Amino acid sequence: MVVDGNSTRPFGERPEQQQILTAIRISENKIALKSGFRKYLAINKNGLVISRSDAIGMREHFEPVFENGNLALSASN
Repeated sequence: MVVDGNSTRPFGERPEQQQILTAIRISENKIALKSGFRKYLAINKNGLVISRSDAIGMREHFEPVFENGNLALSASN
């Protein structure tokens, strides 16, 4: 059994598209995140995370920050 947040699914069962995020290394300290719907996550002008981009631009860059066992993502905005 695999636990994803508050839901569980039998081991070996594939995750749903909305449960998939793939990290793509852009540089030594930057990544892009691609959704299961083949769109890149970005930050819009209101500071909201959206997933509409077909290509990686400046709004699709995220910097992972690890501190005290926690992970945060710093965005270009």
